[in-house]
Amino acid sequence: MICSKSLIVVQGDIRDQVALESTLTKYRCTAVLHFAGLKSVQDSVARPLEYYDHNVIGSYRLLCAMQNTGASVHQRRSTETRNFCHIGRIIR
Repeated sequence: MICSKSLIVVQGDIRDQVALESTLTKYRCTAVLHFAGLKSVQDSVARPLEYYDHNVIGSYRLLCAMQNTGASVHQRRSTETRNFCHIGRIIR
């Protein structure tokens, strides 16, 4: 729970900007917690383009979707209430 509200989890691909914008709009998100990065050093050396695609391109598309829908990147103050969206699972 965040701010006494249950989280809504939406499965999708971090690289799908249309789906990201749809989700951000549907749930009126004003901020995003992004946990969708791949992080294995060994795998990133073995498959660098896959990691670039997921981590760099995926993050870029998320930031574009946030910009297009009005969600922002900022530090949360304890007095603020926001509709946080957890973008976290990558479907391959």
